[in-house]
Amino acid sequence: NNIVFFKTEYDLIKKIIDIFVPKYQDIIVVNPIWSLLKLVCLENKINIEYSVLNKKNKTLKPNFNMILKAINSKTKLIYLSSPNIISGQSINSQNFEDFIKEVPENIIVLLDQRYIEFSNKKCLKGEQFLKYKNLIIIRTFNNFYSIENLELSYILTNETLSEFIYNNILINQIDQFNETMALEVYNDSYYNDIKTKMINEKKNIIEKFNENKIDYFPSETYFILLQVNKSKKKIEEELDKHNIILYKSNDNYNNYWTLPLSTNNINNTILDILIYSNLSDSEWLKVRPS
Repeated sequence: NNIVFFKTEYDLIKKIIDIFVPKYQDIIVVNPIWSLLKLVCLENKINIEYSVLNKKNKTLKPNFNMILKAINSKTKLIYLSSPNIISGQSINSQNFEDFIKEVPENIIVLLDQRYIEFSNKKCLKGEQFLKYKNLIIIRTFNNFYSIENLELSYILTNETLSEFIYNNILINQIDQFNETMALEVYNDSYYNDIKTKMINEKKNIIEKFNENKIDYFPSETYFILLQVNKSKKKIEEELDKHNIILYKSNDNYNNYWTLPLSTNNINNTILDILIYSNLSDSEWLKVRPS
């Protein structure tokens, strides 16, 4: 009774905006914004108010005070992500509850948790806060399971909002094929093994980062926010030479940019390029092939 399914992430965010944010009204987001949300807002003529991430040591957290101060009579929705779509870090549970208590109940708090399957047990669990009448949580099968044609996404919310949203969906987009496939992967122990392999692979990568003094933010997910001496554009050019195409996005924070991880072989190639790109010119002259 707390769940409503959608065929794709786009269908989900389109419906939420259509229902809760009238034309020319405002939403507040933490910059950088989810690209699909930005697209839907442009289509619907919704004004986007941007907040920022606060950096403390090696964590990036939403500036909740800034968000609360930005609320006005036109604000209809606040968008947050946890794990963060930029750094892969979760919002602290107590900080989140302190924040949502201060948000007026007529403003939807949309919590994007599309990457939560990658996280550990200490992450923010949005379903524990469904007592708040204005909370909607986004989840998806699209990221962790990564199966072609399975973009099934869903929301978690209180029963009243869930029924209201469901009754506003004119066509049930979920066919038996998608439903059956989703159930199969959800119950398949194979993905537990995959998660273990991903954790071990990321651990090896982090060790290499530390050994070679590559600056990064710790991440719960399978992408890492990092910075090296060469620009992202230069890294992309080097990767292209090895037939590796880096995911195109504007996911960055200052001079840091988000690196999606892959299989062991591809990761090793990326690591080599990152390590050499992080060397100073004098260091490069010492190690480069003759």
